[in-house]
Amino acid sequence: TNINPITGLAVDPAMLQRRPVLARIGNDERVRSEFWQAGTNSADLVFEELIDQIGSAYANTRYTAVFLTNNAPLVGPIRSGRLINLQLAPMLDGAIAHAGGSNGTRWIFSQTPMINLDEFFNMPAFCYINTHNYQGRLYTTVPRLHEWLASKGQAKAVPLYGFEFSDARPKGQTVNSIALAKSPWPKWTALEWKYDAAKGKFMRFVTGAPHMDNSYSVTAKWGNGADCKIAS
Repeated sequence: TNINPITGLAVDPAMLQRRPVLARIGNDERVRSEFWQAGTNSADLVFEELIDQIGSAYANTRYTAVFLTNNAPLVGPIRSGRLINLQLAPMLDGAIAHAGGSNGTRWIFSQTPMINLDEFFNMPAFCYINTHNYQGRLYTTVPRLHEWLASKGQAKAVPLYGFEFSDARPKGQTVNSIALAKSPWPKWTALEWKYDAAKGKFMRFVTGAPHMDNSYSVTAKWGNGADCKIAS
């Protein structure tokens, strides 16, 4: 009763009585270099998806970050929903937080029973950093998303079907690094995970540099056009 089915880790059982929230987080090259990419370190699970094309090549990746047991103090920048979320959100009976989407995608979302936290119809759940452009201006927090769900009567425990975990070491050769650097993976998002023996973890690198997640906290007067107030 105290094992997180998404991570296999022991947690406060009360945290498993919450509906998961899924947030669309931008991963454009400009977002990583100029803006604040935040929340992924606190996520229970992160899906990374190839999106968009320039010519015949994929142009970017984007995340769907799943939050169940951790209250990330800043999540974003929030970006648009995509068709893959029609599978990911119902899979976890979660609420999907996103910055709109194409007309076709938004219409399809509206025809499903999934909890759809579209920026344009749930603005008090988000705030803006108005000095950033459209790629990096919209943010939220996990506590704020749960407050908003509660105000709509949509905050409740849901059945959680997770993964199977084992303490036994798998057979086979030891792997010290895993890379995604060849086509169709975007060259400006060349990805590598390197094992750090001292930390006992695989650390993420993008184009050869450590991929950093910002842990700023935010306060805001939530509402239409509200500014995020960031405290480092």
